[in-house]
Amino acid sequence: MLRTAEEAVREKNRTDFDFSHLLDDKIALIRKNMRKKRAFLLILAGLASLLFLFFALIFVIYIGR
Repeated sequence: MLRTAEEAVREKNRTDFDFSHLLDDKIALIRKNMRKKRAFLLILAGLASLLFLFFALIFVIYIGR
């Protein structure tokens, strides 16, 4: 990340480059990605649970005959 910031400074030749703003943006992006991954994993776990219950029900019905 620091290399990217250094490259940006060199390209723009700016002395007032705000590193804290860059860091805040990066942290916000990481948090957003973490929220997306967490939501995806929760949905995936829910679907896996439903699938397990469905197969368990099928198994119980099959054994009950």
